[in-house]
Amino acid sequence: MCAFVPDRLLGTALLAVTAAAPAFAERLPIDGAYGNAEGCEFHRTGRIVSDMQLLLTPDEVSSFASACDGLTLAGDKDGVLEVDGLCREEGESGAVKTRFTISRNPDATYMVNFDELSVWGPLGKCP
Repeated sequence: MCAFVPDRLLGTALLAVTAAAPAFAERLPIDGAYGNAEGCEFHRTGRIVSDMQLLLTPDEVSSFASACDGLTLAGDKDGVLEVDGLCREEGESGAVKTRFTISRNPDATYMVNFDELSVWGPLGKCP
């Protein structure tokens, strides 16, 4: 037997389910792939041509020996993106949650800053 549920009760039930659902993390506002020549070659072909490769996409930032994926936007301070990712280093087991920044230069290249000593870039738009 089906019970009649008034529209206002159904709406309240849907609102409760929506409020209880986890929020989806915001994707990075990066329009494609950016990298150095080696990183763009890797993005285009999947072929590693040098241990100098650096690549940034909305989903991942990677080099020859390290990568961070599962990228989510943690904040945006004056155009500098604060990003959380799960980062792995070659030879290490497991991933470490890491916060880093991504900034866009006036010439439309990007810089990835893990700390004062580890800065990747400038990374240009891949063809």
